[in-house]
Amino acid sequence: MTKTDTEAIMDDVLDKYEVQSTMIGDTNPVLEVSVFDEKDIKKVEGYLENNLSSQDLEHYKLNVFQWSSDDSEYRENAQRYLD
Repeated sequence: MTKTDTEAIMDDVLDKYEVQSTMIGDTNPVLEVSVFDEKDIKKVEGYLENNLSSQDLEHYKLNVFQWSSDDSEYRENAQRYLD
């Protein structure tokens, strides 16, 4: 199976930035990236906005947030940017 452009760009994020994880939503159209350092959120958002197609930007909601080892804090951080 070949990678889509969207998958390749999300993989590039893993290579270019210090991120904990990336996820492409199948049923929920969200591109999710959890970063270790909060100051990287804007950098990752900018990279995605500049490299994803206009169709991807219309279809997916970008959710870049700070990762936390605390489950409740992680969920809170992830949800904060979706609201």
